[in-house]
Amino acid sequence: MRLKKASEASRALVRPQPNDAKSEILSRIFDEVLDLPAYVSELNGLLSSVPVDLKRVGKIIREHPKLSDHIIHLCKLTMPGFHGQNASLDHGIVFLGTDQMRTLIIACCMVMDIGRCYSSNQLRSFWRHGLLTASLSERIARYIDYPRSEDACRAGLFHDAGALALLRWAAGTPGTGELANEMCGEMIEAERRCFGTDHCFVGSLIGRAWGLPEELVDVLEFHHNPQESRYDRVLVGIVAAADSYCVGRGIRFQLVREQASKSPEDSIHEVFCRWLPGLGNHLARKLIDVLEMTYLQEVNEFESGYGSVSSDVGRQI
Repeated sequence: MRLKKASEASRALVRPQPNDAKSEILSRIFDEVLDLPAYVSELNGLLSSVPVDLKRVGKIIREHPKLSDHIIHLCKLTMPGFHGQNASLDHGIVFLGTDQMRTLIIACCMVMDIGRCYSSNQLRSFWRHGLLTASLSERIARYIDYPRSEDACRAGLFHDAGALALLRWAAGTPGTGELANEMCGEMIEAERRCFGTDHCFVGSLIGRAWGLPEELVDVLEFHHNPQESRYDRVLVGIVAAADSYCVGRGIRFQLVREQASKSPEDSIHEVFCRWLPGLGNHLARKLIDVLEMTYLQEVNEFESGYGSVSSDVGRQI
């Protein structure tokens, strides 16, 4: 079942022309993304409506226990207060809000779908990078007094959705195996050389196809080039900085496990000064220290928590 809003994204996508490899790739990716289960489309529509029928939303999610379990697991990982008696689906919907719930549902279903092609350990890499980027994005937002820290968390979690879709297509395409570990959300030049497009553009198509808020689409499209942002350059810069910090610490989305390597602190400092305008050298270095403490406090909790999320994904596909 395709979304009613798909026509908008469809117009943004150039359909295949003879000998046009890029258009063919984008068309196939686009079709696959919109072929997620019908209940995902229904949930997206319900959560986009005003007012939202939360009772119906909860009923649909409960009818799909795999999705319900994923949402509860991820709520526990991303929201410190979501434990004990509060760890229920109803509380998760209230805690997250409609926009964040829409994002989380689409992310979960995309990961469940791509799980047909990759192992649970490989998908674990996606969750680890996304969840830590989300946590650090929220921390940066609070540090610089960005007024919507919850948006920064949501955008950090979903920023590499385009990489998931691109890899979903590449998994069944001969001749792309040697690029598998490069095409994981960081080496966009490798993606462009191979496919004529990159995960940022693919991510923006996904965001528009599912009718996600413009600020989130902005992050999907420009988190590698915040200076080109069209909607909220501060939010894009926050996620870009958090993403760069995680990659610098060796926490990246990768299909082949490699030894983690740290980037020099000076390069991270330069990124922060460039992508968080007005921060200045002194505050940028203080922020790096704050993130280091945050990272050290949370990485072990995330590592232990990922097991339940990633192993469930692997078993349920």
